[in-house]
Amino acid sequence: MPFQPNLVVCAAILALGWPYSVGSPGPTPDFSGKLPSLASVRIETTPGRAISSTFMGLSHEWYDSPKMMGSSQTGINSIYRQLLKNLTAYGSGPINLRIGGDSTDKTKEPVAATIKPFAEVARTVGAHFTLGVNLGSGNVDLAIAQVRAYLSQMPSGSVDGIEIGNEPDEYYKNGMRQSTYTVQDYFADFDRWKASILPLLPPGTKLVGGAWAFTGTMKPNIQSFLSREAGTLGGFSQHYYATNPAASPADDFLLSPRAATVGPSEVASAVATTHAHGIPFRMGEFSSISNAGVRGISDAFGVALWSVDTMFEYANAGVDGVNWESSAGNYDNPFYFATGTVNGKSTYALRSVNPLYYGLLFFQAATGHQARLLAVNLATRANLKAWATVDSLGTPRLALINKDKTLAGSVAVTLPGYTHASILRLTAPSYTSTEGVAFGGQTLDGSIDGTLQGSRSMETVSSGTGVFQIPISVTSAALVTFTR
Repeated sequence: MPFQPNLVVCAAILALGWPYSVGSPGPTPDFSGKLPSLASVRIETTPGRAISSTFMGLSHEWYDSPKMMGSSQTGINSIYRQLLKNLTAYGSGPINLRIGGDSTDKTKEPVAATIKPFAEVARTVGAHFTLGVNLGSGNVDLAIAQVRAYLSQMPSGSVDGIEIGNEPDEYYKNGMRQSTYTVQDYFADFDRWKASILPLLPPGTKLVGGAWAFTGTMKPNIQSFLSREAGTLGGFSQHYYATNPAASPADDFLLSPRAATVGPSEVASAVATTHAHGIPFRMGEFSSISNAGVRGISDAFGVALWSVDTMFEYANAGVDGVNWESSAGNYDNPFYFATGTVNGKSTYALRSVNPLYYGLLFFQAATGHQARLLAVNLATRANLKAWATVDSLGTPRLALINKDKTLAGSVAVTLPGYTHASILRLTAPSYTSTEGVAFGGQTLDGSIDGTLQGSRSMETVSSGTGVFQIPISVTSAALVTFTR
């Protein structure tokens, strides 16, 4: 569906003095002085914490990922590959694909067709993989057979890690182990699997552990786990969702400041502990709402704004990457495909793209080319966040995320020594919209091949004083790039 502006939003924009044409991808700011002051931002210039070029990742289940990706043997999903390429088009990558989830501990003896799609995606897109092996069955010989099969087909250097099991802190209640199963029992299991798997791993591939469901498991146990396993781990993985369906979240839940900050606060001390052992820390399975998400929240535009803000919060806490839960049938899946069969091979059509995906694009555009965080001083009465970065080329950027449903206006941004700024906007008719989302005036609505549709819309602002007036509407985001 082409972008359809919300008439209430249009009226509000006109009242603020922003010209808007029906059918255009978004409002064009008017610097005539009619806008109310919304916030002031001063960007500091000393580079801070680095954001990993492999920060962005997806988490797919074993049961649906081979069919979703397709292969030269069964039919290629070229749309999926294009969607991955979009996410690495801003100077970051490779993207990390974690193949795991609940299905990890239900996997059987591997067959060649299972791994072929992963191998071809690794070759054509350059993606790197974390592959889960079955721990829940209690059969270490099965895990050994899986590792051998996986590594025999994957291109050299494409498998970053072998993840042992999935959410073992739930084994005691999901039937994978006895009800008396403890974290210490998991440690013993991990050691058994480690002893058998390590000799099979090529240089550059290590184990991934944790994969715990609850931060309540992680906090009291991570130090002892890392002390035991530090020499063999290539990464520690923790799972987290901002809430669950049983909490009956309101449709504006993801706009609340706490929705973006509580997860990063929960893991911050564990990140420091993990880094002290020289090990990266990833949110190995991660999204807005657990158990497949909630319709009208997980698949609405508010999730895009939340995703940008919370990824910056995680990066600021030192987290090395996130793997967004992306399983068939979930409302929080970034994209959805329709499949068919022609001449015995699978065919694919892009059914829809979740607004979440646009948030991932925005974050990638804000953090590419080995970006580092810059400190910002923000003063505002609105529900607005500001994050700044500088990349390896010395280009500073500012992400303004206005999660306020009523307050809009002009943000005064101070960055001495810079005279020009360009603005790309992330917009939708409403925070509850599931369609009509655009980033920089481009959309995936109506795309048949995964490429962004429409011409890029970029605004420019000049300043002779180093103070820029950046307009922003309700429930929208703006990415500002500065030049001298």
